[in-house]
Amino acid sequence: MKRIRVVHYNHTEVVSGAERVLLSLLPRLVNQGFESILLSPAGQLQEEAQGLGIKVASCHSLQARFTSNPWKLAQYLRSFVLSIRNIRRKLNDLGPDVVHANSVRAGLVVSVATIGLDTPIIWHVHDALPSHPFSPVIRMVAALSRRTSSVVVSRSTARIFSRGLFHRIISRKTEVLHNAVELKPNLSAAQERTQLRDTLAVGDRFLIGCVGQVCQRKGQIALVEIFAEALKSNPEMALIIVGSALFAADKPYEERLHQRIGELGIGESVRMLGRRNDVPLLLQTMDVLVLPSVHDPFPMVLLESMAAALPIVAYSVDGVPELIDDGKTGWLVPPGDRSQMVRTILAAERNPDQRHRFAEAARQVVHKHTLSNYASTFAEILRGRVIQSDRNPCISDETEHRSHAKSGVA
Repeated sequence: MKRIRVVHYNHTEVVSGAERVLLSLLPRLVNQGFESILLSPAGQLQEEAQGLGIKVASCHSLQARFTSNPWKLAQYLRSFVLSIRNIRRKLNDLGPDVVHANSVRAGLVVSVATIGLDTPIIWHVHDALPSHPFSPVIRMVAALSRRTSSVVVSRSTARIFSRGLFHRIISRKTEVLHNAVELKPNLSAAQERTQLRDTLAVGDRFLIGCVGQVCQRKGQIALVEIFAEALKSNPEMALIIVGSALFAADKPYEERLHQRIGELGIGESVRMLGRRNDVPLLLQTMDVLVLPSVHDPFPMVLLESMAAALPIVAYSVDGVPELIDDGKTGWLVPPGDRSQMVRTILAAERNPDQRHRFAEAARQVVHKHTLSNYASTFAEILRGRVIQSDRNPCISDETEHRSHAKSGVA
């Protein structure tokens, strides 16, 4: 039987959450009989994919972000045009049966680049589409191109993506597929955790952790201000922040974060660890994970923490409530309520038994989000799109509706 050739297009070489999901998926699709080719700019993503035995092909880097600056917008539009031309040539050479576009930007580029072709395209929507004058154009392309369908990481993201004039059309072509994590036994010994705490110079203090790229939507500055308030009630606490700014636009935020720690006078109790390769061990070393994000479609660190049996305190934003059941598998705080976040962190510190119950319950829930289940579902989606395309290159809206009747998109 002919192997289905999938080109996975990623518009950037930077490895962040969406790319980690992709790297977890690729070898599992190969094991299920797909021929997967990663199409991306040369860099870290390609290097890691090649290390997994995945074929790669290089393309232009798309320089595009949502902005209200007219000059930058013009530069970004130029980058789109150049990428569209480049991607069309690459796809003609690679001859995929289906294209998996691993972001909204990637989906937009591929959809325009393949005009006149019958190649089916799956947009993988990892982030909530922001309010921006260009967003209706993106929704229009997603809706009116009959070769496209979408996979989104949460119901919250699906509602935002399908908002507006094209709500019904996009909803019919959208399927919710939560991210997944590899379940491993907690193998680290108590001695290793003690040594790591000694290295971090936190001793036996109650250790709060925050993991993720440093940027405004992740809310690390708000977290250090919250932590400063919590310290007034319990000075025997420490905070570690794992991650760094991945994109140039976020560097000023990271600098401001360091500055704010100094202004608050809490430097002795805060450890800025930057990017780390030992995150699983760090998660097992923490006493609680705090997620202060103001927007987070479906944060991978929650899955990783649940798998590590680490209790969680998080703002109830976007896809977070789809994963954490408040009062059963973690603590959820109303978005932006800093006073309540302080009280909840202190309550978590005072109740180790409750932390243990929540963490164990969360670890049981995460068994539903295994990578093997995730890859099997994604493989079904890919095969379905290829079968539909072979049956009828101009897939009608009614066919899309029947195909995705179980998507659950509101």
